[in-house]
Amino acid sequence: MPLRSLRRFVELHSCPYKLVLTSSAPSGPGRSVERECAINTSPGCGNLAVDEAAAASGARSDRRTVTRIELPPTEKPEEWLDAATWPPVADPEHSVNAAFPWNKFDPLSYQRHHYEHLVEDDRRILDLAGQFLATRTREEPRRGIDMGAGSNLYPALAMLPLCEELTLMDLSTPNADWLRTEIKDYAPSWDPFWEVLAQHEPYRTFPEDPRHALRDRTRVRQGDIFQTDPGEQWDIGTMFFVAESISMVGVEFAKAVGAFLGCLRPGSPFVTAFMAGSQGYEVAGRRFPAVPIDEHHVGGVLRHYGVEDPSLYRIGIHEQLRPGYDGMILAMGQVSG
Repeated sequence: MPLRSLRRFVELHSCPYKLVLTSSAPSGPGRSVERECAINTSPGCGNLAVDEAAAASGARSDRRTVTRIELPPTEKPEEWLDAATWPPVADPEHSVNAAFPWNKFDPLSYQRHHYEHLVEDDRRILDLAGQFLATRTREEPRRGIDMGAGSNLYPALAMLPLCEELTLMDLSTPNADWLRTEIKDYAPSWDPFWEVLAQHEPYRTFPEDPRHALRDRTRVRQGDIFQTDPGEQWDIGTMFFVAESISMVGVEFAKAVGAFLGCLRPGSPFVTAFMAGSQGYEVAGRRFPAVPIDEHHVGGVLRHYGVEDPSLYRIGIHEQLRPGYDGMILAMGQVSG
């Protein structure tokens, strides 16, 4: 995260954040070195003072640097399901999730643009997600879900060694059709994604061919995140670039996060990723919505739904995938209870 953006983030939220600048470059693939940079904010004013020695250490200019953010305790939780908490939208009727043509979404165009080649941003997300999930292994078989899978297989690959059964859920008919075809024998372009995960256990010693395992363990279900069955729950879950990218309405973002967490049993681990500051996106010439969220929104909404101490990372832009976003946010944790 550039220093200027970091300064603006703290100014906006006027609260003390502890940030750890993490770079994968000095220690080689699959490992990271953490450098803590002294960040201070004066109570009530949000003025930022940065330890210049830490900034001069190279963390600020390292293109592979990510920022781990530890949110402070919240004395008065915000009302995330209250529209007044969020910036107003110009045309509410045409800004909600149901107003957009999801059955005209082009999954092949989206996959080719975003995932035909592994970019540094996704490599860093996968590396962190793999490290997190590697500590959540257990003997009992798990049922996993990737909510809003779209044409992205790497969240499913991240859960694969931990799951006996995987469900990929998506509202869009074209997305569901693409997934059913792709999991039969996924394209070679997904191999570098698996190779990032394979730097860690249990991926490194996974005894099966991941292609065959994904085919045999996975089912695709067409479904609406806002109409999930409260009686059906999974043991582990992922949701990548979904909640903030299906509506322009902040309350719907919060409800989508809540619906995802509600699909998981108490104590279940989860990994989520979000586009930060997204102004919407275009797929094959068709415009789709977004809520311009940041770490404050992600951490606040997770806490609203009972997640204690989520791990938050800001992933800087290393390769601009499209106009109109400020980076990515990775959030990992465990469902309360």
